[in-house]
Amino acid sequence: MILRIFLMVLLNLSMVPNLFAETIDKNECIFKYSRTYSLEELFKEMYKLSKKFDLDPDLIYSIIYVESKWDPCAVSHKGAIGLMQIMPTTALIFDKNLKTEELFDPIINMEIGILYFKALLSYYEQFHPKAIAIKKALIAYNAGPYAKSIPSESKNYVKKVFKIFYKLKSKEAKR
Repeated sequence: MILRIFLMVLLNLSMVPNLFAETIDKNECIFKYSRTYSLEELFKEMYKLSKKFDLDPDLIYSIIYVESKWDPCAVSHKGAIGLMQIMPTTALIFDKNLKTEELFDPIINMEIGILYFKALLSYYEQFHPKAIAIKKALIAYNAGPYAKSIPSESKNYVKKVFKIFYKLKSKEAKR
């Protein structure tokens, strides 16, 4: 199933209509979601979703931190939304009825982001050892699955994610 989702991403992303006909209202997000979930609740949900999809919660924490610094209302200059900075066209692959504004819901955003990362990782694990597959999945998550070369932004992204990931692991080892 994960491989099927990854292939759908590769094959269908260019065929998905632009969702930005809808207006992104960050103020509505702040009003609606920043009061709904505490950071502790988001950490617990992230942990639960990571385990559900058999991913290391420290890796997912690191991705979210680099993507949005845990701001559920973050919007990038390219239009990526929420904690895991999901592009609306990517979200449609996982839920055809999803409205752009729903990506501000941190739980929906994490579920789609984690599932998307899992699909990328599963694809690369077919061809590479785990450590290389993680690196390639991170690059694809950041640059998109169509990137023909690795942008310097994506190289820096991978370094940032691993820096946080290793800090979390070293703290864990000290406990």
